[in-house]
Amino acid sequence: KESGVFYVEVKDSKISVEPYEYNDRNCAITISLTDFNKLIDGKLDPILAFGTGKLKVDGDVGKALEFSKLLK
Repeated sequence: KESGVFYVEVKDSKISVEPYEYNDRNCAITISLTDFNKLIDGKLDPILAFGTGKLKVDGDVGKALEFSKLLK
């Protein structure tokens, strides 16, 4: 509901979300709150968002792709 920095962990088929930055990460995903809500609602394709610069990935792009599959 609010913008900010969040740590998201996917482990053993479970997703955990915590409101803090975790520095020992595989990748960092940057997206506006508006576009993130569209992404979660299925109104914005993650690959299209990445290609158009609405979503940026710093680090392991493969991990970001794995995360995008969970959104579908």
